[in-house]
Amino acid sequence: MKKIMAILLLMQTTIAQQVPLAIAGFKKADLEKVLELTGVTYDGTVAGLVRATQKAWLRPGSRERWELAPLHEDKRDQLLPLFRKMWLVDEWINQRFTYNYIFFMGALVGYAMEERMETLRKLFSDSVHADSVVILSGSRDVTERERTLLTAQGWQNIPPLEVDLYPQLFKENGLPFETMVLSNAPATKQPNGTWYRPTTADTVNAWLQRLPTPKPGVVLVVSNQPFCNYQQVVVESLLPKGFTVRTVGKKAPADTPVAVYLDTIARTLYQCWHCTSSLIQ
Repeated sequence: MKKIMAILLLMQTTIAQQVPLAIAGFKKADLEKVLELTGVTYDGTVAGLVRATQKAWLRPGSRERWELAPLHEDKRDQLLPLFRKMWLVDEWINQRFTYNYIFFMGALVGYAMEERMETLRKLFSDSVHADSVVILSGSRDVTERERTLLTAQGWQNIPPLEVDLYPQLFKENGLPFETMVLSNAPATKQPNGTWYRPTTADTVNAWLQRLPTPKPGVVLVVSNQPFCNYQQVVVESLLPKGFTVRTVGKKAPADTPVAVYLDTIARTLYQCWHCTSSLIQ
């Protein structure tokens, strides 16, 4: 597992800045090879890279990751070794036993939730201690797919929002929900009147706004691949000075679609850029 180093330092000049040798935890050479294989070109600048990857790889806001259409699956054998070099495939392993905070990152039932709960159980069984375990969730509508899965598991009354799933979900999986902090990020109303579900960044910001204000400390993010690097970047870019962030997560399933890897890279680059620039020109 690697630490995201000097993200802001590499990106704090001008909007026309050339892409540095490493950005958002990725090597420029690896990124440009992925761009080449997927037929994406850009102008050599950080802003241009973000624009190009957002346009080519980012999933529509109305779709979940498991709803993505196939994208560049014919290049899987060439892309997967690159994704592995970019730390998007293999497990990120815990290396400490004491933390101030453990962040359990909210997820979809039947997609990433189970992997993250398994990782959290393992941390507890390994006697990893945290002063506070925080579930970073939000007011996301439970999907029909999740309803079908939970009904098959014997649930009779399924709450409408993700945040309300955790008490029963954690209890059924042997996790001490009553000792944890449940943080609820609200949905965001769009200019057209529709509501957009909270993002990873929204959940982190909602926790930061809690009272009393969280004190700086060492944070362990519970994620899973291929999202470890993305969620490390998001958390690290949003927490104030004084916080140290580490991430743990199971390896990516062998059948993870190429589209999910590409979407995650695009989101990571955007978050890293957005934390130093309010606009992409």
